[in-house]
Amino acid sequence: DEVPRETTKRALIDARLGQGKFRDDLIQLWGDDCAVTGCSVVEILRASHVKPLRQSTNKERLDPQNGLLLVAQLDALFDAGLISFDDSGSMLVSK
Repeated sequence: DEVPRETTKRALIDARLGQGKFRDDLIQLWGDDCAVTGCSVVEILRASHVKPLRQSTNKERLDPQNGLLLVAQLDALFDAGLISFDDSGSMLVSK
């Protein structure tokens, strides 16, 4: 089930720019809302990968189940490892 390298590269570039199928799939999955705040201003929502890209398979990189739709500030905190989420979805905040 490997995605062709060029297709994966383009999809990942699009996802990182806040575009593409991964983001669209997350918007559909989360109902146009931030997974934490419920904010529905789609223009400020970011597609975040739960499992880091460098540790993900090609399939996981494009799988919306490996993603969260977050407002930009929470996306930045999540990417920096300053917040995370437990298995029940509760936010974990770094000291």
